[in-house]
Amino acid sequence: RPPPAAPARHARRPPRPPTRGARPQEFIKAGEPPVYLGWGSMCRKNNPDLCRAAVGACKIAGKRGIVLGGWAQLNIGMLDMYATSGAPMSLADKEKDAELLAYCQTGAAGKPAIFFTEKANHIKLFPECAAVVTHGGMGTTAAMMRDPLLSTMVHLKPKTMVHQPARASAQ
Repeated sequence: RPPPAAPARHARRPPRPPTRGARPQEFIKAGEPPVYLGWGSMCRKNNPDLCRAAVGACKIAGKRGIVLGGWAQLNIGMLDMYATSGAPMSLADKEKDAELLAYCQTGAAGKPAIFFTEKANHIKLFPECAAVVTHGGMGTTAAMMRDPLLSTMVHLKPKTMVHQPARASAQ
C-alpha cells in the first residue's frame, strides 16, 4: 500500500535529487560492504535529523552506507535543507551539515560513501551489507533473519506495540 500523503508539517522537504542509473548493486561493488540504514514506514517530526543521524553514524564509524528514503523520504538534500530554506541555523550546524554532505559525496577514500535509495529489495540487499539498522517492521525483520549478519532495530516511537509487553511485565 502506498504511503499516506505527507502531513503539512513536512511541507518544506527539499526536492529529491535524481538517482538516474544509480543502483545499490553498483554502489556495493565499488568498495567494502556498506551498512544499511532504513526506517521503512517510520517518520519523525524532524526527518532531516534522522538523515543526519544515519550519515553521521557512518561517518563516525568510517563506513559506507545505504540509506533507504522510506516514508520519511530521507535524501541527500536534507543535509542542505536549512541552507536553502532560509530557516535559522547556527554556523556550527551549517558546518556539520557541510561535513556530512562532503562525506556522502567523497567519503574518506574519495569515492561516494553514502547511497540514498527510495526502495530496496531487502532479501537481495542484506546479504551484501556489513550490518543492518532498521525500525524492526515485520517484512524487514523477516529479511534480516534470513542471513547471519550484524543487525539492530532502532524504534522511533517508543510507545508502539513492540514495547508495550516489556513495559507491562516490568511493572
